[in-house]
Amino acid sequence: MPGTVPVKPIDLTGAPALSLRLAALGSTIYFMACESATGCELWRSDGTVPGTSLVKDINPGPSDSFPDGLTTVGSTLYFHANGNELWKSDGTTTGTVLVKAFDPAGTSPPSGFTAIGSTVYFSACETATGCELWKTDGTLLAPPLSRTSIRARLAAFRSSSPRSAAPSTSPRRTGPAGSRCGKATEQREGRRW
Repeated sequence: MPGTVPVKPIDLTGAPALSLRLAALGSTIYFMACESATGCELWRSDGTVPGTSLVKDINPGPSDSFPDGLTTVGSTLYFHANGNELWKSDGTTTGTVLVKAFDPAGTSPPSGFTAIGSTVYFSACETATGCELWKTDGTLLAPPLSRTSIRARLAAFRSSSPRSAAPSTSPRRTGPAGSRCGKATEQREGRRW
């Protein structure tokens, strides 16, 4: 198609040249790309050749940082690099900074970035705590949310929801005794949410 063209050729190093995961921040796309001089690092593009460039060589030289999990939250891009590090970027070299390096013995990198307001929640693994739910506002990293605190928040949510505030008066659908539908209804009625 005449309107479908490569934005900019990127020097291939034998590794995948371009991440399949793209993230938009304003009118700019961010992605991982690999070049022989810099390795696999964070790149940006506004759709033009001069506007397509390396954001930051996190591991200077040909070593790779493999940025991945790119997620936009407001005007900030979050991602993990070097396997176990949480990074953020405002799209500039100086604004691309390490937030926290997690225990390298952890079993997986920070992932599942989800924004609620100005807070980002994600999972990360460390030897001492295992895999836990974490949160950050991009500056100070809060300790992992404990299972007790997560249960307490869920209980508070359930007790405040209209569904649990009053018993349902709507008729329940039941099937003939012994049917799969009847058994499922009996099991549900014996369980309290």
